[in-house]
Amino acid sequence: MRALVTAVALAIVTTAPPPGAQDIKPGIIRGRVTAADTGRPLRRARISLRSANSEARPLIGPGTNSNGRFELKDVPPGTYYVSASRAGFLELQHGQRRPGERGIGIDVKPGRTVDRIDMALPRGSV
Repeated sequence: MRALVTAVALAIVTTAPPPGAQDIKPGIIRGRVTAADTGRPLRRARISLRSANSEARPLIGPGTNSNGRFELKDVPPGTYYVSASRAGFLELQHGQRRPGERGIGIDVKPGRTVDRIDMALPRGSV
């Protein structure tokens, strides 16, 4: 009986989240995607989010709306690269200046919203 109580107590202690873990709130990333040549909003652009600290596959967010706006909710705190792509346009990371160059990392704080993550996609050619 004593061994069973000890085993149950040990299981509860080892599965309980660390102190303060429940207090970490996810953040939000908002922005807009436009065509670089016309400045018009691009609807249905695909938004992806990649952690700067991990080589894991990027998370694909919802596409942009008719105004070219997007919102990524429930983003865990950390640093991320945000990219946008759409058929007929080159894929681009936020803050990227040249092809093959990395964009600017976006720092998401717990419970905060990061606004104005805007990207202007250049047209692609065949």
